[in-house]
Formats: sequence, structure tokens, C-alpha cells
Amino acid sequence: MLRYGTEIRYRLTDILAGHWDEFFTRYRYWIRTAVIETVRKILAGRIPILGCHVYICPQCIDTRLVPHSCKCRFCPTCGNWMWAFKTTQTVLLTISRRTKETVKRILGEDFTGWLMSDGYQAYRYYLKRLRCWAHLERKAEGIRESLNKKAQEFGKVVLKVLKALIEAVYRARAGPLEDLRVKHGDLLEELRLACEQYKDFAKQKLGKIYEKTQALAREFLNDWEAIFRVLEHPELPLTNNEAERILRHWMILRRLCYGTRTKQGSRTIGLLASVIETCRLRNVLPWNYLAEVIAERRKGFDPPPIPEFSTSPILNI
Repeated sequence: MLRYGTEIRYRLTDILAGHWDEFFTRYRYWIRTAVIETVRKILAGRIPILGCHVYICPQCIDTRLVPHSCKCRFCPTCGNWMWAFKTTQTVLLTISRRTKETVKRILGEDFTGWLMSDGYQAYRYYLKRLRCWAHLERKAEGIRESLNKKAQEFGKVVLKVLKALIEAVYRARAGPLEDLRVKHGDLLEELRLACEQYKDFAKQKLGKIYEKTQALAREFLNDWEAIFRVLEHPELPLTNNEAERILRHWMILRRLCYGTRTKQGSRTIGLLASVIETCRLRNVLPWNYLAEVIAERRKGFDPPPIPEFSTSPILNI
């Protein structure tokens, strides 16, 4: 298996493209027929343990092989992402490229509210910004499980500090609010020193396998204020899990139907998803509202606004 494992991608390309004659001619002497038949059956059955499917992006007119296990929420060819913006009363989902211009177009340049986000640099334009700690924990967990002992030490330090601070935030929410940055200054200083030590870790080791350790250390140093701003305001969230939960089932839909085929289709899916999720957030049945919108538009009238928050219970089925 190791002998021809390095070329498995090209063989899968031949199989998926239907180039049977070329495939058999090239490998008929040193690949058993049973192996070829097994791979063919697995791919035909769309089993995730092996193989990939052909993704054809209708917008950039490109073709790429995408593993069945891929869970990315962007087009692997043209790079269009599905975004989720959630407030206390409204949800907006859109499909577009992940750029600074897109962020400014949606939020505007004068946005003054709190913005919880991941580590994407396009959000750094906004001052009142929070960072999702769940993303940082996952990165630190991966470094702690690496094979390099020095990298493991850094991962352990990051996890120890983050877990201690998370417990402190939960305790502060249950009791009187206080400035946790001052109270836990020793933990922050320990983490800062570790980041300073590992910020050039890849250069010291002269290897790409250490780049993730170095990248996490630099990420903390470059975005220190946003990451630990929640210590000054413990009532604010620690993660962006609410937006991730909204995205989850729409991403499953996108994987099943291989995305939208036109800009109009992307806009339609984004608008429908936004209306449905906003209605759910306001405890309103989305189907009744959508039926009312269709009826009013058929009469030539403007669509009614989405109802405000409802206190009546909804039966979820």
C-alpha cells in the first residue's frame, strides 16, 4: 500500500473522471484487480472513509476534487463563504467572499456594538471586538498533542491559563462583577512570557512542523486586547457558538446540494435562511410569515415586516 500510496490522488482523479482505459493501461501490471474494484465500489457508494467527489463551481467555472470528509463552509474553488451575523433580535446569513470589503459592507464602518468573532483579520477594523476562546482552545489542544516536547509545553501553558480564566469568568458572572484582568495578572503574565518565548519557534527549529506553535504564540501577542477584553466585561460571551450553531444545518444543506449555481441562487438562499433564523430567534413561526409574504407580493403589495418577539410557545417538530 505504501508503494503506491503517494499517487492515490491521481488514480482517484482518473476514476472520477471516467478515464478507465488510461487508468488500467497505466497501472494494470502492479495493482491487483481486486484493489481497483474495491476502490471503485467505495467511491460509487460515497463512503467517507476513502475518496472524494468532483466539485464544479458554477461561478468560477473550475473543477476540484473535494474529500468526502471535508466540512469547510466555503467553495473550494472560488472561495465563497457562508457568513452568519447574529444580534439579539436578528440573523443575517450571506454567501460571499471573505474579505474586509464584505465585512464593511455588512456591518458598516460606523458599527459601535460588541463584535464576537474568530481570528480572521478582517474584523480587526472594529475596536469593540471579542475573540472566541473555543477556537484558541482547539488550537492549543492540537499543539499539546503534538510530538514535539517543547511545543507540548506551550500547549499545556495555554490550556492551563485559559481554563483557569474561564472558571474565573463563570464565578464572576454568578457574583459581583470585578476586573479579572487585574485579579489574574499573574496568569496573564505567565502566558505572555510563554508567547514571547515561542513567537520565533519555527525559525529557531528551522522546520515547518513548528509553524502552528509559532502562529498561536503570535496570534495571542497580536490580538491580546481583544482576546482578554472579556476579563474586563465578564458578562459578555466567551465564544461565538451561537453563530456556529446557526450555520451548522445550513452547511449540511450546502454539502448535500453542492452549493448554489448562480449569484441569484446564493442571494436567495441567504435571504431565506436569514428570514427563517430571524423568525426562530423571535419565537415566530417562519412558515406562516413566508406564506404571508408570498400572498402580499402576489397582490402587488410590499412584504410585511418580520414580527417582533413573541412570548407564545412554539411547537418544534
